[in-house]
Amino acid sequence: MTSLFVFDIILSVSSKNLIKRWFQIAKDLQINDEIRDKEILLVDENGPIGVRSSDEGRRLAFERKLDLVKIAPNASPPVCKIMDYGKFCFDRKKKEKEAKKKQRTIEIKEIKLSVRIDVGDLNTKCNRTREFISAGNKVKVSVKFRGRELQHTELGFDVLSKFYELCKDFAEQDGKPALESKQVSVILVKKNSKSLDKNKFSGKNKREPEASARENDKKQVLSANSEKN
Repeated sequence: MTSLFVFDIILSVSSKNLIKRWFQIAKDLQINDEIRDKEILLVDENGPIGVRSSDEGRRLAFERKLDLVKIAPNASPPVCKIMDYGKFCFDRKKKEKEAKKKQRTIEIKEIKLSVRIDVGDLNTKCNRTREFISAGNKVKVSVKFRGRELQHTELGFDVLSKFYELCKDFAEQDGKPALESKQVSVILVKKNSKSLDKNKFSGKNKREPEASARENDKKQVLSANSEKN
């Protein structure tokens, strides 16, 4: 009875390992007995081994306690690699998870203003908007109308215009302000680097004519003095 109980335990453990191994191996590539090509180009971690039969490739993989995996089925002959396919699948899933973590989803944050907001609150909201945009998010800035304010929606557009003037050094409008039901809103996004460069160049071009004009004035003064002498 004891020997049978021990045998059952061993069988149970081996079955669990077999099932674990089975689920480790993904079915997107042909492996081991699924490979039935007459000839394959066999490779391993060190490079090409040569053209071999599928049987020989499986035998070499079995001797190394690894798998034979068809990695290039459309090649002639198909390329098969000796590898630990369970580890390969695990590493691939790990890389996919890391890639998903690095991918950032852009959120739309909201900043709410009012028609009667004061300058101090506008500056505070502007700083908050800067934080959101620096974090890679878009910001919806809205002005909600209450009561009779609906009869003067132009005041809401004025508030948005003043707010944008505070934020335009780091943000730009994604479309024009729009009236929606009882509020007017606009989406602010991070300012394009090309726009910043364009502003720099335009500023430089404005200074150049001024400098050249000053130089011409100096030349005229010098020529006038020389003629007097």
